[in-house]
Amino acid sequence: MQNFYSYYIFCFQLGCAIGFLIPPMIVRPGSQSDIKPQLYTLFIGNGIITSVITVLIAIFFKNEPPTAPSRAEASKLDQASVKANFLKSLKALLVNKHYVLLVLSYGI
Repeated sequence: MQNFYSYYIFCFQLGCAIGFLIPPMIVRPGSQSDIKPQLYTLFIGNGIITSVITVLIAIFFKNEPPTAPSRAEASKLDQASVKANFLKSLKALLVNKHYVLLVLSYGI
């Protein structure tokens, strides 16, 4: 786990450094008419890169790990497999006098 955090911190610092280096290389000082297309290039490039990364994450990132990360999570998943009835839970909330008062007081 310690290797993960060191990798995370390194990537975070690298991303900050790139964020400080790349934009001044693309957007040079000048008049507003000179800066406008440079900013457009910067923003379009940023949008393309983040869109590609988002699509790759949506395609390749798994919804959940193949096994539970701990015994506590495994037992929690076993209990969650028995789904509670939504309407039964909603009815329990609506007949709870304290909950109804709380909802009304925040609604006012």
